[in-house]
Amino acid sequence: MLLPSLSPMMNGLPWTTVKPLLDQLLERLADVPTPAGPTPCQLAAATTPLLPIVDVRQGPARQGDR
Repeated sequence: MLLPSLSPMMNGLPWTTVKPLLDQLLERLADVPTPAGPTPCQLAAATTPLLPIVDVRQGPARQGDR
């Protein structure tokens, strides 16, 4: 669901028309500081990267795995 404040602006416009406009808005806002100070770009750079799942085991644990 889109933000409620965006719904009236879309007013039946196709997603193919709206998406590029939203992408442009997000690009413009990427370097605008948030109320806390950092920009969205700075916040994204500061997040911890996700670690890949290397091995998933199913079934009872083996004695050495505890």
